[in-house]
Amino acid sequence: MSASASGDSTPPQASPGFDDLYARIVASAVLKDIWRAAFGSEYPDEASPFSFVTRTDLTALLHGLALDPAHRLIDLGCGCGGLAVHIARQTGATVVGIDTSTVAIAQARALAKHLGLRSRVTFLESDASATPLPSHAFDGALCLDALQMMPKPAAVLAEIARLLRSGGKLGLTTWSFSEPWRGRAVVPDYRPLLEESGFAVLAYDEPDGWKARQLQVYDLMRKRRAELEVDLGATASGLLLDEAENAPAALAKSRRVRIVAQLRE
Repeated sequence: MSASASGDSTPPQASPGFDDLYARIVASAVLKDIWRAAFGSEYPDEASPFSFVTRTDLTALLHGLALDPAHRLIDLGCGCGGLAVHIARQTGATVVGIDTSTVAIAQARALAKHLGLRSRVTFLESDASATPLPSHAFDGALCLDALQMMPKPAAVLAEIARLLRSGGKLGLTTWSFSEPWRGRAVVPDYRPLLEESGFAVLAYDEPDGWKARQLQVYDLMRKRRAELEVDLGATASGLLLDEAENAPAALAKSRRVRIVAQLRE
């Protein structure tokens, strides 16, 4: 199938700044050091995530999804593919990752090839709200620290419902914002959106210690500004340092949530 569910086969493009960031983060020792220092034993190092997902988050979500080698999973907003590849290796499931960044998808494909997993992990450049994938083709879905960046979260959840088989499960981490902030979707509570899309919410909680970890990441970024500028270059480091300066104030008006939901039969 070459056209999306909306009839437009061309996915929205990631900004050049994000493409530059994705091109550089995989090799950044400074970023890994920052995340390891802030997260400690909660950093899922083997998955190399570029997100605030913890080891506990992954354990809870994968337990909720109950994947096995017969299952197919879609990872929406997969970035450079570290989590998708990790999940495929850990569960044996077949995984399809999608992202709007051409650079991120190229990095993800290179990782899958390097690890000999191209037969079980594939990556596709696509809009998460209108993928070119067939209906009812997946047993599970993940969207980790990405939904808040998508302009139409309700449309993304509706698309996930289209992609899942009856009874399929969704694992989700995101931030709920009650006030506008830099284009993030204003969604104080995702439960109504999930229910409108046909999901029953099985788990909805705020992870312990999430805000302290995130604030520590930002603090370390500011302290290691010069190293980040050398390691990542002006454009990519500028994006991260701008977030490190401005996001802490927004965290006071947001809530990080971890969700497992099941498509009603």
